Amino acid sequence: MPDLADGACDVCGGALVGPYWVHERQKLVHTKCRAWESVAWPFEATLKTLRESWSAADPDGRARIAAVGLWLRQRKSRWPRDASETAVELERRIAGLGRLVRT
Repeated sequence: MPDLADGACDVCGGALVGPYWVHERQKLVHTKCRAWESVAWPFEATLKTLRESWSAADPDGRARIAAVGLWLRQRKSRWPRDASETAVELERRIAGLGRLVRT
């Protein structure tokens, strides 16, 4: 993993604060700077994790997990349009689920 202390975005050269991705042989890129049009849908594993977490959750947790899964599946039909917003919002929504999601 690259050292973030010296990290700069490979696209804009800006400091790596906020959301970023590691890709193409450990290059670091801000989420908003990534060339999403050349990226296939990267969230199948996330959908699988949500399904597995849903199975283990109580009814309230299931409703919360299902809402995130439904939102993410809807975003897939719009890929790569709004891709960076999807990536940032997904991270926020997953964090909001806390311990409900098994990683």
